[in-house]
Amino acid sequence: MNWRAAGSVALGCVFLYAALSKLYSIHGFASAIDAILASMLGAIDLPFASIRTGLTISVLAVEIVLGVVLVGSCRAPRWPALAAALLLGAFALVLLYMGSMARPPRCACLGAWNLESLDARAAALLGFARNIGLIVFAVWVASAGGEGRSRALPRPAPDAAFTLIETLVVISVLAVILAIALPVIGSSRRQGKVAVSLSAMRQCHAAVSMYASAERGFMPYLATPEQPALGTLSDREWPFGEAPTYFRGQSSLWPSVLLDHGIDLSQLPRTSRLPEYPGDIDDPTIIRTFFWLTHAAHARPEYWVGFDPPSSDAMYSGVRLDEAVFPASKGMFVDLGLLEARFASHWSVAMVDGSASVRTRTDPPVMMAELPRPYGAVAWRVLTTHKGMRGIDY
Repeated sequence: MNWRAAGSVALGCVFLYAALSKLYSIHGFASAIDAILASMLGAIDLPFASIRTGLTISVLAVEIVLGVVLVGSCRAPRWPALAAALLLGAFALVLLYMGSMARPPRCACLGAWNLESLDARAAALLGFARNIGLIVFAVWVASAGGEGRSRALPRPAPDAAFTLIETLVVISVLAVILAIALPVIGSSRRQGKVAVSLSAMRQCHAAVSMYASAERGFMPYLATPEQPALGTLSDREWPFGEAPTYFRGQSSLWPSVLLDHGIDLSQLPRTSRLPEYPGDIDDPTIIRTFFWLTHAAHARPEYWVGFDPPSSDAMYSGVRLDEAVFPASKGMFVDLGLLEARFASHWSVAMVDGSASVRTRTDPPVMMAELPRPYGAVAWRVLTTHKGMRGIDY
């Protein structure tokens, strides 16, 4: 019996089963790709939806094609088996990286073989060990490349060239080195982006504090008090029609009001003129930022009690910075430009007391938060908080 031919068929069946299991749990596989992209690429602005779709289709296509080729070329499986070993090596590197992530996702690689009883990190490391075993098996299948042809050809001299085994050993060593280096490089890049974000938010806090000290303690306010339907900066001409909504507009346009007080905004990174809005805004006093100010700065603390907002518009007014009862626990700024916020896991937060750190957005808060409100309020932690400036976020 030709055992290597049988091994080629078995290896092909493994790839076909892997592709089918990914199709069966396609949403889990796509979510894993999202988490890996978020972890590896930091805050780089890329079309992640397109990248995720391309990677999903590519992985499925390669696995199906390689599985069919391995099953069909069982008499001469050398090159298909070698390609399988290289692909398994790439998958092993990804699994090893997932095992090093702070919150690794489940890869959905082989369906029920992922052992749901284990946590995600243990499942990723077990998948890495499984792939190493499959690589050894693929190398064994490739080492013959067709027994009949191997016996007909003369054996080369030992020193004529590198053997297949020697080449694969070198590739394996390089793969291990890359597996060790990639997490370190990715972590250093992410830490650098986070450090820039935290430093910028401390500058935002200092700028708003300077403004508040000159305005009887009130934080920047760009709307008409008690008239939230008018939106933000309603006295300006907006080329796209209506003025930005009451809450969302004030949270992103707060640097505009600081210009009138001579506060230097040049040190605030990622602060710019409304680039995503259509039309040309010929007004240098209209400035936006990705460092959003809490919505609690634009409505009285009583407004943020309960899930139904008060019917009176009198609650829509400015709030003083010193109304924060727990300044070390109430968020003041969040960085929406950081990629972690885009993936709903971690983001940078500056507290009312001026401290800044990376926090989770989705973990249960200390008190009820994320209150739905009209006029453009984003029901996210820090932005909408139970009791507003008198409440607690962390």
